[in-house]
Amino acid sequence: MADIDVTFYNSGYKKRVYAYLSSTYCDESTFKEKKYSDGKLHGTISIDQYGRPGEYVVEEIEVTDYAKNTKTYGKYGDELPVFVKNTWFIVNNAGAGADLIVSTNTSDIAKQIAAQKDDAAIIVDYSNKSTISKDVFDAIKGTNKTLILESEGVQWIFNGKGIKNDSKSIDLSVDVNYVKDNTKDNDNSAISNVVKNKPTVVLTFPSNGTLPGTAKVRIKADYSMKQYLGQSGIYIYYVDNDNGKMVSVAKDLSITADSYVEFDITHCSKYIMVKGPLDNLNMSAGSSSSGGSTKSNSSSGSSQSSVSSSSQKGSGSSSSSSSSSGFSKGDVKTAGKGASRADYKKISAAAVRYESSGVSSKTKKAVVPATVKIGGKTYKVTSVAPKAFDGKSNLTSLSIGKNVKKIGESAFSGCKKLKILTLYTKGLTKKSVKKSLTGSYVNKIKSPASKVEAYIKIFTKTNVGRKVDVKAK
Repeated sequence: MADIDVTFYNSGYKKRVYAYLSSTYCDESTFKEKKYSDGKLHGTISIDQYGRPGEYVVEEIEVTDYAKNTKTYGKYGDELPVFVKNTWFIVNNAGAGADLIVSTNTSDIAKQIAAQKDDAAIIVDYSNKSTISKDVFDAIKGTNKTLILESEGVQWIFNGKGIKNDSKSIDLSVDVNYVKDNTKDNDNSAISNVVKNKPTVVLTFPSNGTLPGTAKVRIKADYSMKQYLGQSGIYIYYVDNDNGKMVSVAKDLSITADSYVEFDITHCSKYIMVKGPLDNLNMSAGSSSSGGSTKSNSSSGSSQSSVSSSSQKGSGSSSSSSSSSGFSKGDVKTAGKGASRADYKKISAAAVRYESSGVSSKTKKAVVPATVKIGGKTYKVTSVAPKAFDGKSNLTSLSIGKNVKKIGESAFSGCKKLKILTLYTKGLTKKSVKKSLTGSYVNKIKSPASKVEAYIKIFTKTNVGRKVDVKAK
């Protein structure tokens, strides 16, 4: 036995936490894998300070041996052994005494927050809807209320007394990637030229511009990120393309006890987390980023920004870079008809992400189209957002268009009647579908004939979160 992934489930809040147990560890001095001398499995169950209270029981375990053979017990595999079923723990003080726990789908969220006491701690789950409305910031402005916005692996924390700017709606979605995995992107190519061979994680924030106030951003460091970046000596920079430089935000950070990297920001652009300080902050010319020109006070450990252009429509102010169709990068608009009706987020000049399905909960058929027309222009649909079809309980038929390159985590969670997924795309990779079937009931993939062999290798239980059978259409 080499590794065990354990999933614990809190039925009260329908929340999961994970533990990775391993017989090996990464020696940070040599970056080589070594076995623990005691021959035991080691790992940590991480409950962050705003986690959910209550009882957590084992839902699933996945065992991997030294030959990389994997066997699953629990929800998606064989029955859990009795001694594992009886393994549980209780969290008594999660949420840091949270006074209110809501989600971005809560209809009267701002009203509930405004009714809380002056020093209340409010947790907002944005897993199903990534936009937080300006009314929420108005509800805490000038108070000592703490707003904790969280989704899988990312937290934004605002305090009411720190809300100094005009309130506006902001998009909370953050893309986290290793720079080495996307060097064809102009920004990431420029970043690679600066960081050289240093381990680097790129954080792409939506085009929100200046935030209503300072936000403490917390990025979950999973096992692979810890191995990649190490536990300490992490430096944060943001990409200032107006001046062609990296600008220091925070220095010599360590991963927190609850496995997060945390730092303060006052504006959104592209940020990097890098192992060790950068010797050269000048980037090659020609790259672009969503952030504007910004000044930073690195000695304070956070950036002080003055963004020259406002953020896009839909974030509380108009954008000077809006296209003639009124659809700017980062905007979300509803488009499509019938089975392809959905919210689409603009991610580039020619591409959009399928953000959330617009079909009703009673609809049986849905389509992620190859293209969609918005504002008189046709865009390629190149990705599917996490939990895009969450809760479409009557869906029985779903096809994915030929231009899709990525499917987000738990994209089909809760679709109890969806057993077959039809793929027209040939561009999926192991990384681009990771955990995409977690929480779903899909057990069969219909694939283009030329991709069956490749898709059998990437649509494995270990990679996508569910055992499936891949066949040609």
